[in-house]
Amino acid sequence: MSSIKKDSDSFGGTADVVIDPRTALELEEEQDAHVGVKTVEAAEKVYGKYSKWFLFIGLGLASYIYSLDGSTTYTYLAYATSTFSEHSLISSIQVAQSVIISVGKPVIAKLADVTSRGTAYLAVLIFYVIGYIVIASARSIGAIAAGIIIYAIGYTGLQLLTQVIIADITTLKWRGLVSGLMSAPFIINAFVGANISTQVLEHSTWRWGYGMFAILVPVSLAPLIITLFWAEWKAKRLGLVKKALQRSTAAFSIASPKSWLQHIWFFIDQLDLIGLVFLGAAVALILLPLTLAETAKNGWHNASMIAMLVVGIFLLFVFAIWDTFFAKRPVMPLRFLKNRSFIGASWIGFMDFVSFYLTNTYLYSFIVVVKPWSLIDQTYFSSTQTVALTVFGILAGFVMRFTHEYKWILVVGLCIRLLYVLHDWPRAYFIHVHAGASA
Repeated sequence: MSSIKKDSDSFGGTADVVIDPRTALELEEEQDAHVGVKTVEAAEKVYGKYSKWFLFIGLGLASYIYSLDGSTTYTYLAYATSTFSEHSLISSIQVAQSVIISVGKPVIAKLADVTSRGTAYLAVLIFYVIGYIVIASARSIGAIAAGIIIYAIGYTGLQLLTQVIIADITTLKWRGLVSGLMSAPFIINAFVGANISTQVLEHSTWRWGYGMFAILVPVSLAPLIITLFWAEWKAKRLGLVKKALQRSTAAFSIASPKSWLQHIWFFIDQLDLIGLVFLGAAVALILLPLTLAETAKNGWHNASMIAMLVVGIFLLFVFAIWDTFFAKRPVMPLRFLKNRSFIGASWIGFMDFVSFYLTNTYLYSFIVVVKPWSLIDQTYFSSTQTVALTVFGILAGFVMRFTHEYKWILVVGLCIRLLYVLHDWPRAYFIHVHAGASA
């Protein structure tokens, strides 16, 4: 097969990018397998003036409820765990939640590609509602942890799918700005959410704070889900989906599964669920001992802690072998690991999240204990970083749209963050030394 040449750069300019034949084959095979992608391409052709507005309104409501959730429910966890005298388990619960978020994103992304965007949104909604019902009715710390893990699939899915829809309907030069604007509700909810969470904690309980989202989320997502399913239904009725699939399978033949077992295995194969299980188990077994060792009997001398680390590292190698040699649709294709831009961006994201969670996990609890602030002021304080991220994210989107530059924005942002760290570390060191001396 001849190599593929693309005549457009990231921002709509002209550039010649030659893809080697093997990679071109992999890309075409992946596109051939993703029925949902073809459904989206066909559905885009049926949107009219009014249906497009319905789509944007649905995206706006989805972004708003996601923002309101993120601006309120995190404050309830400290009170929920304290109800069962298990406040120290916050970090362990958040580690489990983070594992589900990291592993859940590829699953949801694959689900959206293999089925359709509407189906993926519906699945996300189900996890969201079930998770919050479990948390609101919890009678133990284990039930809270289970509910948060279930809810995390819905929460990260809602965030991911919103960005996927934006990518579907926008060009690259507008994508950064539109993504930033979709985060704008965080600016409003930094104040609205603070008042809501304060009123909930003062006049009700943390249970209602979680439970009300089991009602609000379905109502908010309904317009978007209905619009997506309507577009898919109309595209199928007009025969656009069938034509798109026929074009995609012109060069490649995929055996159509016949029995239910074949359907299930085909679905597992497309999502690379086996690889995701290996990855999720590996990440969980490596990260959980880091939070459990402090409270475990004999700490790091406990054999269970060492065993989890060893098995976790072993499963990472198993995952790498599976995705390299056995998975037909690997969640992490080998060509990504050879891409310097991908590796660099992943490393930046990794360090960004590490630095955030090192300082933010117990920040709200710390403020509640040591500062004589009112409940609403505590919530305002915890929202300052979110507001700053949103405002400067929108500004960065504007700059990228009109300058077509992104690397220098990244460098400037890194320098600003380093200035904060260099400014803050002497005070942190002084507090640490003073606390040690006092002890």
